[in-house]
Amino acid sequence: MINLKKILVMFLFSISFIIFSTIGNAHAATDDSTSLIPKMSSDNSPSGKAIGIYDWSKPYLAFDGVPHYYIDGAFHAWGTSSTTGWIGYEFNEPKVLNKYVLYYGESQSSNPGLLSTVPNSWTFEGSNDGENWIELDKVSNFTSWKNGENAFEIDSRASYTHFRINVTKNNGSVSNQVNLTIHELELWGYDAADKPNPEPKPDPEPMPDQNRAILVITLVNGVQKEYDLSREEVNSFISWYDSTNGEKSYSINRTNKNKGPFKTRKDYFVHDKILMYEVSEY
Repeated sequence: MINLKKILVMFLFSISFIIFSTIGNAHAATDDSTSLIPKMSSDNSPSGKAIGIYDWSKPYLAFDGVPHYYIDGAFHAWGTSSTTGWIGYEFNEPKVLNKYVLYYGESQSSNPGLLSTVPNSWTFEGSNDGENWIELDKVSNFTSWKNGENAFEIDSRASYTHFRINVTKNNGSVSNQVNLTIHELELWGYDAADKPNPEPKPDPEPMPDQNRAILVITLVNGVQKEYDLSREEVNSFISWYDSTNGEKSYSINRTNKNKGPFKTRKDYFVHDKILMYEVSEY
């Protein structure tokens, strides 16, 4: 005899496996962000260019793959004697970032006050010419540095060739030989050509005729009449009103509001019965 209960359980298990497998694959497909900067051995090698101001160590040391200030007898961080400054990276092709990562690495340096030299306040910026910069992120009074990775998300999905961190305040050091340091900086994202397609925007609604206006006529008894007219029709009414006295009437065709089998329907106005009128162009 066929065990229907067993068959039903196996069927439900198979459906559940297919559903969860599909969800997992869909999630993995969207997680395409990668670290974009290669391990730099100089400001221009192996590719791209490390950029920034320096008077103590070159910018590429913030991209050399070593998240420490000083270790194994060598310096591995960008630093300057100033309390402010900036460094960044220039790509050969436009990139889209979704986060940047600053590393703080406890080191073997004789200087125990490294936390006083890390950034405290800064803007993270993008540019396509290295001169005009767009703010992508802003951080103020950041003091909760962790040993290792400190990640900051970027909401903008615009593409740029240049990115930089522009430090406006360090964490307190003022009298050391080096007062501002960045141990390691990573930029995460993807090539602009691989940028995920945004959801299509609906077609904009057609713009109304720019030569039309709403004419509202208020009668002396308080009744208001409203008409959607061409600018030419409105001008004709205004010309009649400004040049007419007495009881001579003026007709306005309201064909667009016809109800019934009529070729035309018109409202007739007597000049003396009009209290005021209003014109609203659109």
